Amino acid sequence: MSAKKDFPLLVKLSSYMLPYQIDQKEGKLTQYIEVVVDGGKLLMNTSKVNYSFGTLHTVFLESFKKLEIQNREIKKVLILGFGGGSIVAMLNDDFNINTKTIGVEADDVVIELAKKHFNLEKYTDLTLVNEDAFNYVLNCKEQFDLIAVDIFIDDLTPTQFSNKEFVLALNKLIAPNGLVCYNRMVSKSGTKNEAQKLIQLINETGNKQQLFEYKLGGSVNWMIAYESK
Repeated sequence: MSAKKDFPLLVKLSSYMLPYQIDQKEGKLTQYIEVVVDGGKLLMNTSKVNYSFGTLHTVFLESFKKLEIQNREIKKVLILGFGGGSIVAMLNDDFNINTKTIGVEADDVVIELAKKHFNLEKYTDLTLVNEDAFNYVLNCKEQFDLIAVDIFIDDLTPTQFSNKEFVLALNKLIAPNGLVCYNRMVSKSGTKNEAQKLIQLINETGNKQQLFEYKLGGSVNWMIAYESK
């Protein structure tokens, strides 16, 4: 875990019984965001789901392992839905991928908490952009070797991130032999259908695709991974 570890030992030990809240704010896009010590780890949560360093961290970590991401040539990374920074942390700490990274996060309160609690200054090649990810993708002119899409408002992904305009715009940002890892929660009514439509749109681009499913607690996540053709 790359988050700061300067909370007292008693807090760490007691967090194995009950989560200990470090900070809490009202976000721009969700009413409740908290930073807690839970099971000895520093996490960012909303009132409904984990945002960073918990179950969603596991989804990306296991997917990156299956995709053998450490064997890829990755020079530039884009993270859509930065949260507390768990994706950049695992790339650096678990896979030794220390490279230029752009993190896009629409909620400035999330960025504030991430900077305050999760030791982001250690990532010297990280640039944070406070912008809606949809607008960023439509206007970006760069290409990336790895694009991680982890966009949620609480436990839902806004519908515009499943439409054809977004998929085609995102496709233009993938460098040759580049990889997209798109995390979707499919537990709620309608979310699975949306994710299936997204997969169909990705198939229409001709890109090679893999699907990984994770059942974590009461939720089900799909990781849709696809490479540029």
